[in-house]
Amino acid sequence: MKIGLVGEASNDTQSIKNLLLKKYTDTSYEFVFMLQRINGSSLDSQKTKRLLRIEFELQKPNFVIFIRDLDSTLPNKSKLDDRKIYFNNSNNIVIKEVSIYYIFTKLKH
Repeated sequence: MKIGLVGEASNDTQSIKNLLLKKYTDTSYEFVFMLQRINGSSLDSQKTKRLLRIEFELQKPNFVIFIRDLDSTLPNKSKLDDRKIYFNNSNNIVIKEVSIYYIFTKLKH
């Protein structure tokens, strides 16, 4: 099974891959990084959406995990709404049944 990973920072994407590899050690799972050279808010651009469509068709993952963070100490409703819009737009590109989104939030200690 091929799993696509899209994130706004390479460290975030690699961290999710490392966590998944602890659970899914079977060699039948392949993790592929998508849109590697695009960071942060650049993921929201129209150009990136076109690139996502192309890369999805080339990589042909079984599903895609979108990894974003809220960029603030506490979850902000408008920031969360922005991330939901991003996910819905991206989800429409990679077919609704095959994507998952994950939002990082920083916890205040």
